[in-house]
Amino acid sequence: MPYLDGVPCSIHGYVLDDGVAVFRPVELAVLPSADEGRFVFAGLSTWWDPPPSVREQMRTVARRTGALLADRAGYRGAFNVDGVSTADGFRPTELNPRFTVALATLVPHLPLELVHANVVAGHSAGISADDLERLVVDTADSVRRAYPIANCRHRLDGPVTARISEGVVLARPAVTSGSIVSFAPADGVLRRGRRIAELLAGVLRFADRQWGCDFGELSIAPDVHPDDEAG
Repeated sequence: MPYLDGVPCSIHGYVLDDGVAVFRPVELAVLPSADEGRFVFAGLSTWWDPPPSVREQMRTVARRTGALLADRAGYRGAFNVDGVSTADGFRPTELNPRFTVALATLVPHLPLELVHANVVAGHSAGISADDLERLVVDTADSVRRAYPIANCRHRLDGPVTARISEGVVLARPAVTSGSIVSFAPADGVLRRGRRIAELLAGVLRFADRQWGCDFGELSIAPDVHPDDEAG
């Protein structure tokens, strides 16, 4: 498929016995590397908000997808639809019928993974689809979260930490190969409307300079809006 200009993002939901619960958009920090023709996944965040029309389009896509999964495959449990928020609206690129790390990030104090395990095993969710949707959306809209983490090919000898103006950068060898770089933002660095991709591009450049992490020169996908919601 062609390259899509816009913000990489995702929408999540649950298929339960009485319907489909759909949640709120999540920004995916997918940073293009023009030099190598690849993408670096650097984490996700709920601080970003797409235009209202795109948010509703994403939720509609998730609701229809959940209904299709239930009808065609008898599916129960969590799922997500990845895509891009473009000038023409949300364009889906991938469907994942499984529990994802973003669901744990949305509302970490709610046992969403346990709900998923129960319904996959054929047990009751213990909550209606409408109530689950309302609980998760209201909570995730009011309390924003971020999960900044990326894998690089360079393997460090051991864990290292550095403080920069925006927060603390941490890196450690991965279990198999390469290293894992994570970031703990300082208070006030993340705010509603700010894309985490803009912050993490600088964090990964710092990791390259400081520890030779080999992320390379990364760019940030443009934040575009439908014509009727420009600006």
